[in-house]
Amino acid sequence: MLSKAGRLEAPEAVPGRVFNIQRFCLHDGPGIRTTVFLKGCSLQCLWCANPESINKEVELGYIAARCTKCGKCAPVCPEKAITLAPDGFPQIQRELCTACGKCVEVCSDDALALYGSDMTAGEVFGIVERDRSFYQGSGGGVTLSGGEPLLQSPFVFALFQLCREAGIHTAIESAGFVNPAVLKAALPLTDYVLFDLKHMDPQTHRTSTGQSNDLILRNANTLASYGVQVRFRMPLIPGVNDTPRNIEETSAFL
Repeated sequence: MLSKAGRLEAPEAVPGRVFNIQRFCLHDGPGIRTTVFLKGCSLQCLWCANPESINKEVELGYIAARCTKCGKCAPVCPEKAITLAPDGFPQIQRELCTACGKCVEVCSDDALALYGSDMTAGEVFGIVERDRSFYQGSGGGVTLSGGEPLLQSPFVFALFQLCREAGIHTAIESAGFVNPAVLKAALPLTDYVLFDLKHMDPQTHRTSTGQSNDLILRNANTLASYGVQVRFRMPLIPGVNDTPRNIEETSAFL
C-alpha cells in the first residue's frame, strides 16, 4: 500500500521470484551493475538466452553433462518423479515434480538445480547494496532483468524505492510486452531503460515470439515521450530479423 507521501509501506517485505543475481555486470546499463533476473516472461522468443526465466514457477533444472549417474536423486524424491533409466541417468516426470529441492540437496555434482527462489525486496537490496562503492565509482547501479521484470511490478517498485532512497541508480531490461499503466508507474523510479525491439512486422514478430509487436511499439513511444533515458536494442537473429528491410524499418521507427 502507498502512504500519503506516495511511498510504499514496508517495501522491504514485498516478495518476488528471482532466478539469478549476477554481480559486476558491464553490459546491462551504465557502469558496474548488479543484475537481478526475475522469473516469468510474456514472450517466448525462439532464440531465448534465458529459457529458464520464461515460466513464472520454480522449476527443476537438469544438466546431463554434469551427471555422474550416482543415483542419489531418485530415492529422495517424495513424489516419485525421478526414475533411473537403464543407462543410469535420471528421468524426470515433469507432471509429478513439485520442485521441492530434495534431489538438489543430495546431488553432489550440481547436475540438478532449482531455477527460481522467493526473496523479499529487502533481501535482494541487501545483496545489491554490497557493491555500492563500485556503483559510485563507475556510475553503475542495479538492473532488473528476466524474463520480463515488469510482470512482477510490486517487487520492482519496492526494490527500486529502496535503491532510490539509498542513492543507487536503477535500470530495467524490458521486452515491452507489458501493461502500459505498469510501465508508466515504474518510470518515476527508473533512471534507465534497456528496451528490446525484435521485429517490425507484426506477423513475423508473432511467429518468432508468440505475440504481436503492437503493444511493444506503443510502449516504446511512451518511453520516448516520457523523457527517461532509453537504449533501444535489437538482438540480430540470422534469417529472422537481419534483413535490410527490417533494419531500415527499425531505424525509421526509432
